Amino acid sequence: MDDSMLYDAQSINDVKKYNRKIKKTVTVFMSEDNHIDNVLNEIHDFDIDIIFEGDTQKMNKISKNNASDIFLFCMKNYSISLTKKIIEIRNKTNSPIVVLSENYDEVLALTVFKFGADEYWYSINDSQKIKNNIFMTFLKQSIDMYVRNDVGQNLNDKQGLENNKEIKYVDIFNNSTKFFIAFTPYEYKTLSILVENAGIVIPRGSLALMVRGRVSKNVDRSVDNIISRIRRKLKMFKILNYPIRSFNSIGYIFVGDRDEFVKDLGNAIDEHIYNKKLDPNEIGE
Repeated sequence: MDDSMLYDAQSINDVKKYNRKIKKTVTVFMSEDNHIDNVLNEIHDFDIDIIFEGDTQKMNKISKNNASDIFLFCMKNYSISLTKKIIEIRNKTNSPIVVLSENYDEVLALTVFKFGADEYWYSINDSQKIKNNIFMTFLKQSIDMYVRNDVGQNLNDKQGLENNKEIKYVDIFNNSTKFFIAFTPYEYKTLSILVENAGIVIPRGSLALMVRGRVSKNVDRSVDNIISRIRRKLKMFKILNYPIRSFNSIGYIFVGDRDEFVKDLGNAIDEHIYNKKLDPNEIGE
């Protein structure tokens, strides 16, 4: 499920009221083949100040103070120059970085997430929808929903980035019986993959292929169902400091320290077994 679905219209209105106290700035970078500036100009009002890269005076002030509330990158297709700019900005500020593309592109999404973006939007050409998404980004930022990873310094070309995305499967639970008591085989393997690759966005298709050995038409639904069950069980075990977060329609990322998570989860399962809250003769459903 997309994180934005967690919030209703009232949430958006609440964050709008909060943000009206201080005018918010959105700094926009666009590739040469992108023509969404007219739509963005419609957003410019008393709530939001839209600053385009070509506005030299305002951009100099932004560059000097890193003072933008959101950095919005509009790409019709993959752009190395804009991706380099994402890295540059992420190394200077924790303000949300958003990438907007004309159509859905998984390679682009994974690339920009890897190098510091917080949001990936696509196929949006309506000013009101963009504005609502901007307010949603303010809301997420205000409750610390965004993951801050170390950003790579070297960017050679698109192929180089793709070769860098190696997803590993390691049985982090060492085939321990108590973890099989708590999780089904699919959940066990899915959780192992996510935790071993902490901080990396793993596409749904890749996750399904590694867990189930195949990708089907219903891959999104099957992976989402597995993740949903894992989240529910982690909540039952009161393991709340290691979130598994979804990234739009792309995939999932585990946030936290691998070894600490395994230790904390193991202790929680032991406690449940000791208190007879978990039947050691049954696999969790």
